[in-house]
Amino acid sequence: MAPLPSRAGMTEIRATRRRQARGLRYLNVAGGRPPGVSVSATGWVAIAPPLCYTHGCTCTRSMQPVSEIARMRAMLIGSVPLKTLLALTGINRETLKSDRLRGYSVAAFGAARSVVDERCLLVDAIAMLIHNDLSGTLHRRAASVVVRGFWDKWAEALARIEHKNEPVLFAIGQVSETVWWAGSGLARELPLFVANQPPMQRLLTVNIARHKCNMEQRAEKLGIGLSTFILPPDDPRFVSWMAEFRRDRESRQEMFDPLHMKPPHSPSARLRKSVEEAACRLQ
Repeated sequence: MAPLPSRAGMTEIRATRRRQARGLRYLNVAGGRPPGVSVSATGWVAIAPPLCYTHGCTCTRSMQPVSEIARMRAMLIGSVPLKTLLALTGINRETLKSDRLRGYSVAAFGAARSVVDERCLLVDAIAMLIHNDLSGTLHRRAASVVVRGFWDKWAEALARIEHKNEPVLFAIGQVSETVWWAGSGLARELPLFVANQPPMQRLLTVNIARHKCNMEQRAEKLGIGLSTFILPPDDPRFVSWMAEFRRDRESRQEMFDPLHMKPPHSPSARLRKSVEEAACRLQ
């Protein structure tokens, strides 16, 4: 059986900037679901609409060797106390406190805080670092909307970096005042993809591999042994997490009301249980 193909995605969004809040508004696009992007051998290639929210992939748990399924089930993702997470990221506690009070805080799974009770996932740290990275250009509120709204895109990039050792970037582009896109793909293929798109006002890229490396270096200095940040992109649990997030994002886009902004939707109890079972304590 051939291994799960390497895929990357891009979701084009239509966003209306609220002048006072300086945020982004997500709206539906043609067909009721966002166009996707897959990475081919020649570049980031736009396709619309995608076959499904796993980018047309038909692989299932039953199609994988039993030994591979057992290996994936045994794999766990790391979790640490908040104090340790801040030490690993270099983020100031007061900055985090301010973000939480203002509603700008971010975490994995499109949430504002970790989905694991009284703990933080290593992947939550990546969310916070991406948020800081984007905040160098965007308002922190707008950056938080991007990090939460496109958790699936940067999570796939992280998974490919960690488990496939691929040089993948997370990127967002501003085509106009009201049109943005976000996606991930191989770094060497991004210039060709951008060249085939309408002229952009801004293109922001995030080097997730660098953030991960910096965390590992800090952990070594602190004497902390890190485990897996995120499950492999072909792990059935990872595929399930991404599918649930995309379904929820689509439903929330349909109910969006710019006059009554709501906090990020809390992941389902089923997803929380799945993540807690996949998390291991490093301290």
